[in-house]
Amino acid sequence: VFWWQPESGEQGAEVLFGLSKLFGPRLRYAMVDSVAAMTPRAVLERSMEEEKLIGAHAALVSGFCARASKIMHVSRTTLWLCNQERAVIGGFGTRPGQKTSTGGLSLPFYTTQRFRFASGQNHPWKSSFSAGTHCSFIVVEKNKTSRAKGEGGFRVFTTPINEQAQALRDLLPLLEKYKDRLSAREAEAAARGISAQADALTRLGSAMERSGKQS
Repeated sequence: VFWWQPESGEQGAEVLFGLSKLFGPRLRYAMVDSVAAMTPRAVLERSMEEEKLIGAHAALVSGFCARASKIMHVSRTTLWLCNQERAVIGGFGTRPGQKTSTGGLSLPFYTTQRFRFASGQNHPWKSSFSAGTHCSFIVVEKNKTSRAKGEGGFRVFTTPINEQAQALRDLLPLLEKYKDRLSAREAEAAARGISAQADALTRLGSAMERSGKQS
């Protein structure tokens, strides 16, 4: 896994394209998180007193999509682009509560598939889910790879902190069973990391219980 936090949107795009050309098909997946944070270099270098650059972000995303569609197709890399929705402010024909995604209109045009994830607190499916679960839903807004289109719901269960810690400790016997597939150093490092994370969750759960915030 390669992780990179660029200083600007242009730098992030160049790093992504460089890795794609370097590794080719070996770079199976890439993710940009998020499109809204792809700030143009020109915006970062300007002072707060200077006039705003209207449309700079949309122009950056448009150029990025145009290059990415070609480069990622050649390298056979699946590119995931995370984005956020914003409320539409002003404009002719704007409806109350209307939302739009950042980055202009090029992103919906270039993408092969578009999925929208949202909280379903007021969704009709909420009544069919049991208490103690968080209802979310996903909408397939665009799908050029198949005819599948529509929406579906799923549940996210809130697991207590102490149960999460125990679930991590349950991995230790499994690690012991398959330790022959790892070197002694790798097995020791994995066991140490799992134990440290479980202990940290236990301490967090105890602190939450003492403060009366344990759910």
